[in-house]
Order: sequence, then C-alpha cells, then structure tokens
Amino acid sequence: MRHYTSGTSERAEGKLFSNIYFVEAGGVVVPQFSGPLILRLEFDCGVNVNSQVFNIWLDAACNLQRVDFSRLPFDIVVQIVTPSLGLPGMHRRVSQMERLSDASMETHMAYLAPWFRRLEKCKDNCHGIPKVTEITEDSCCVKEALCYHSASGTVNRPGMEAISFSLRKLDGTKQLMTSTMSRFRKDLKEWHRYSDDRVVLGDYHEWRPDDED
Repeated sequence: MRHYTSGTSERAEGKLFSNIYFVEAGGVVVPQFSGPLILRLEFDCGVNVNSQVFNIWLDAACNLQRVDFSRLPFDIVVQIVTPSLGLPGMHRRVSQMERLSDASMETHMAYLAPWFRRLEKCKDNCHGIPKVTEITEDSCCVKEALCYHSASGTVNRPGMEAISFSLRKLDGTKQLMTSTMSRFRKDLKEWHRYSDDRVVLGDYHEWRPDDED
C-alpha cells in the first residue's frame, strides 16, 4: 500500500492510498496491483469546514457519471474517506450522510434521489471500512456503482465514513445525480441559511478534539 499527501484546500488535508506497487521488469519500472485498482483519498477534519465533504462527494459523482467506464479492462474503485461531524456539548458524532439527507429533504433536492436509492442498499450490510488491500472483486464496493461504509468513533475521535465509486459500473448516464453542482451549491446555501438557528459545528469552523472538553 502506498500513500501520498497533498493539500486539497486551505483547510482540508488529503492523503491518497492505493493498492498499486511498482516492480522493475526488463529495465523498466511498471505498476502492479491485485484485484481492482483502489484509489482512496482520506481527509482530515478540516473537510468539515463549510460542508466541504458534501461538495467533494457530489462533485466526484457528478463528474464520474458523465463518462462511460463500462469497457475498462479492470475495475477502478475511487473512494473518499471523511470524518463524521462533532457537535459541541453533545457526546455523539453525527453522520455526514445523515446531514446530507436532512439537507436534501429540507430543501427538496429531488435530483439526489438516485444517490440515496443506491446508498440505501448499503444501509444494513456495509459496516466498517475495509483496508485497501482487502477489497477484491467480490466486495460490495466493486459490485455497486456507489457504495457507503462507516466506522464508529468516540467522543474525542471522530468516526469515519467512506463512499466508493466502481468506475466500471458507470455507463455515462446520470445514474447518481440528475442536476448540476451549481444547483446543489445554491440549495446547500439555502439549507445553511435555514439551519442558522441550530448549533452545528463544522459548517463554519474546523472540528478539534478540545471543542468537546
């Protein structure tokens, strides 16, 4: 497993993990991997600022669904792993998917219905986030175009959530969301306005462990 670090924004730090490795063959260095190629991007808690996690999830979905990957010679699984959200004064973590579902319902984002329909399949079956090296052709994140996993955390350590896109399952149609990111960002802004009377840490500042002491 290899990982690479890159700053993805001023606040959120991302690390790329993959099951790819490199070997020398005939004087040439060539990539090798077993099973599907996994590209996993893990973010720190900075991704919670201004609900960046929603934009990252849906921007990936919106762009990947435009391309027909069905003829790939092998599957590529793109994963995004993010921390769940901490609420001040409350001894619990809040699922990002739960918050996105609330935003969708409260602002009538009907164009996200395909997204949630696909994720509904994972609700009772996908517990824990598998290691990159444990994902095989039999894994649910390979069998579904969109898959969701979560791993519980503690008060001082956030749980994690992962969404996976199986590129070979995408056929260039709008199977994940039926509108544009500009429409989503407009609706999300309305949701933030609607939610101004709630104490929601993460929309406007970064979560830190001492926020809950």
